[in-house]
Amino acid sequence: FAAPVALTVRGFVLERPSNPIEVKRMGVTAHEREIFAWISADTPRDAVILEGNTYLWMPVYGGRRNFFPDESTVSIFGYDGDPRIGRYREIRDGVFSEAPLREEDMAALDGLAPDVYAVVWREDVERFPGIEERLARPPGRFERVYGNSAGTVYRFVRRGDGRGEGGGRAGT
Repeated sequence: FAAPVALTVRGFVLERPSNPIEVKRMGVTAHEREIFAWISADTPRDAVILEGNTYLWMPVYGGRRNFFPDESTVSIFGYDGDPRIGRYREIRDGVFSEAPLREEDMAALDGLAPDVYAVVWREDVERFPGIEERLARPPGRFERVYGNSAGTVYRFVRRGDGRGEGGGRAGT
């Protein structure tokens, strides 16, 4: 498939991404692709991925559902009237913050049927210093299962889950 020069120029010069989210979506790095590949290969197909950023790549690159979609998706599909949406937003915002993990959020995640994984991208570490240490802190509700220079993947550990440390394939 060959794209005409006019379309190439128009697509990459005239219609350049105008905001940071669009710019980031156009430049997925090799290390980010490694994280998506790990998620695709090493998590259950029905797993749900909790992310604090707004890029929402997971369904496309990792083949897994996002825990919470972007706000426009909520509105477009008419979910903004669903009371669960506000609760899911609170949980996401509670995990991706500098505040201690809230027990009521962990209890809500305990009640979900699919496995839950959190991806902490480098941008999250910059926005929320100490987030990786906070997720790894006892009582150990998040277990590091993979990571590289682009980010770290944590598996949510349900109360009473016997898998313990080392439940996933370790990364760099």
